[in-house]
Amino acid sequence: MRYFFNVKNKSPITRKWRLLFISGFLIPAFFILGLILFFMALDEYLVFEKPLAHADAIVLMAGSARERLPAAALLFNQGRASRVILANDGVLSAWSESFQRNLYKIEWAEQKLIKAGVPVHAIVKLPFTKSGTYFDVKHILDYAFDNHLGSLIIVTSDYHTKRSFLAFTQLADDRDIELGIYPTYATKLFGGGGGISR
Repeated sequence: MRYFFNVKNKSPITRKWRLLFISGFLIPAFFILGLILFFMALDEYLVFEKPLAHADAIVLMAGSARERLPAAALLFNQGRASRVILANDGVLSAWSESFQRNLYKIEWAEQKLIKAGVPVHAIVKLPFTKSGTYFDVKHILDYAFDNHLGSLIIVTSDYHTKRSFLAFTQLADDRDIELGIYPTYATKLFGGGGGISR
């Protein structure tokens, strides 16, 4: 009995198309799937959430204001804290028509928070010395301890939460302060978007 498919007598053209299919579709597909699984695992490793119902202040970490800033404004308007502390990365940003000069990112953050309903007297702008999470956290903790703040809700990007929390706990140096972590999400692929925590 003859079979329609004869494995031994496959033509060179059939073998060529099979190789093209494997190399052109299956290998890239498995590579992309591997990348997705890797970043999902990385997301779970880097993201750290520590809810805190109420705190003395909300801390807005510098950078990625597009997703962080609305979250800080939301928490303030929910009554979760009475002030918002802005970390200062010292970066000069876009031109402001109303101020007739380029504003620093911390100044733009202040203006956007005011538009979002946070009163100017509730916004604390920290000084700038050097750029980086270590220096931002040092200034935040210095302000917190100088002003007898006992608790902080830290608003930062999801991928930045674990590093931020470690920096706060190490630099706090056993001084008594309660820390909450509120992650925000830049993309919908690994955890939602719109700047709001899960």
